[in-house]
Amino acid sequence: MASSAGGLASRSPSLEARGLRLPPEVIYRLIDQYLGLDEWKTLSRSCRALHRRCRKYIFQEVELSRPIPMYANGIQVPPPIDEEEGSAPPTTLVERFEALLRRSPDITNLIRKFNIHSLPMSTGAFWENLWLSREERAWRFVLTQEYSALHELVIEAKWQVVFSRIRPEIQTALFKFVQSPRLCVVSFAMRSFPVSLIENCWNASRFSLCGQVVPHDPKIPLPPVSKNNVNRRARPWQVSMCHVPDESVSLITKSSKIDIGELGMLNFNGIDGYSFAVSGLVRESSPSLCSLILTVKNPAVSVPLPLGRLLKLQTLIVTIEAHAIVSTLNWLDLSAATIPYDEHQGLWGEITLALCAGMENPEEARLIHVGLWKEVQKLESVFPNLRKVNIRGTTRGHEVDGTIKLLSLGLYHADRKDPLEDWNCQNCGLDNE
Repeated sequence: MASSAGGLASRSPSLEARGLRLPPEVIYRLIDQYLGLDEWKTLSRSCRALHRRCRKYIFQEVELSRPIPMYANGIQVPPPIDEEEGSAPPTTLVERFEALLRRSPDITNLIRKFNIHSLPMSTGAFWENLWLSREERAWRFVLTQEYSALHELVIEAKWQVVFSRIRPEIQTALFKFVQSPRLCVVSFAMRSFPVSLIENCWNASRFSLCGQVVPHDPKIPLPPVSKNNVNRRARPWQVSMCHVPDESVSLITKSSKIDIGELGMLNFNGIDGYSFAVSGLVRESSPSLCSLILTVKNPAVSVPLPLGRLLKLQTLIVTIEAHAIVSTLNWLDLSAATIPYDEHQGLWGEITLALCAGMENPEEARLIHVGLWKEVQKLESVFPNLRKVNIRGTTRGHEVDGTIKLLSLGLYHADRKDPLEDWNCQNCGLDNE
C-alpha cells in the first residue's frame, strides 16, 4: 500500500508538500471505477503497486489477429525477407502474445475475454510457409495454456476462415481450449466450422453462431477426455443464429453431444422461411423454451411451429417485411392450431409481429400501418385459430438508418379497437398529429 501512495507522490511532489496525498483505498477505488485502458497503462508504469493493480484490467481482454496481406494490381505481395534470419519478419499479435506469456505466465489468470479475428490457414504459397509454421507454434502455445478466469470467447473471422484448412494440431488445440471451466459465452462467426467445436463447449450457456456448421472430420483427433468427462455434453441456454443454413440447424438438433432440452432463448436472424429445421429445433427445445425471436427475409416456406407444446413460452417475436404479413399470419394460424383453446381460460399468450417498412416519413408509415390493419381485419375469418392469441406491439423508429419499424398491427381483433386510435396510443416517440 505504501509503495502505491509513494509512487503517486514521487510523480507529484507539489501535492505531497501540500498534504494532499490520497489514501491507497481511495486511489484503488478511482482506478477500479473511473479509469479506462489508457489511464491503466499510464499508471502501471508509475510504480510497482499500481502496476499490479492495473495489469488485471489491461489484460482482461485480449485481441488476436493476423496482418492483412498487401495486394498490388490484384496480386498478393509476399512480405519482405529478413536477411539475417532468412525468413519473413512480420510479427503477428499471437507471436507477440506468446512471448509475453512466456515472460509472465501469470497473465493467463487475468484474461476474461479472447477476441480472435483470424486463424492460421495454409494456402500452399511457398513464401507463406516460411513464417506460417512460426505462427502455428505460437497458436499452439497460446491455446494450450490454462485460463482460469476466461469467461467469453469470440472467434469472428467472418468469411476469411475455412476451418478445414487449419492444421489438425491447431484444430485439436481449439477443441481443448473451448473446454475451459469458466467459459460461459462463445461466439463463432466463420465461413464454416465443425459441430464438434460447439460440442466441446461443455460449460458455455450462451452461443452466437454465424456460418455453416459441418460434421466433424474423423481425420482430426479430438482432445483426450478423462473418465469423468466421457459423457459430458454442451448445454446451451441461449442460442442466436445468423446465416446458419437449414442443414446446419438440423445437424445441431440431431447431435447427441448437444443437449438442447434446456434451451431457454432462441434467436434466428436472417432465415429464409419457417422451415422444417427451425420447427425441429423449436420442437426439441419445447420443454424449456421461454423466448423465441425470428427475423425472416422471405417466408417462402411455412412449416408450423408446435405452439401447443411451448408451455413456458413468454415471448414470440417475428420480424418480417410488410408485404409478407398475409403469409405470416397464415403460418401463425397453422401454428396456433396446435394450441388447446379454452374460452374460460382466456387467450394463450401474446405474439409480437415486427413489420419492417423502410419509410423515413412518420406520416407515411402511419398510413401504411392503418392500411395493413384494415386488410388484416378483412381476413380475420380466414385465420380462426388466431383468436387464441394476441398479436400486438409498439412502433418505433430505427436508431441507425431512420427507417420506421412497425411492431405488429396492435391487437389482432380489429373490432375491439380502432386502428388509428391504436396507432396514436402507442408510445412510439413519433409526431402523429
